[in-house]
Amino acid sequence: MQGRLVPPTENRIQCFPRERWRDEFALAAAAGLAAIEWIYDSMGRTSTPLASDDGLARMKSLSAQIKRTLKLAA
Repeated sequence: MQGRLVPPTENRIQCFPRERWRDEFALAAAAGLAAIEWIYDSMGRTSTPLASDDGLARMKSLSAQIKRTLKLAA
């Protein structure tokens, strides 16, 4: 288990990293982690990509991009 990979939002550890969620993909890969588990919380729920199909597609795209980068570097 790993803790938050980016600083907490508004000092809230148990919340989605709204400002820097994209950064967690590369940080997780660099740490050797195979997955990221995020919290869906009501604070700022309109700004989280977890709340829309477009946001989920962006997450999947970024995940695939990181995986390709790692495969090329290995």
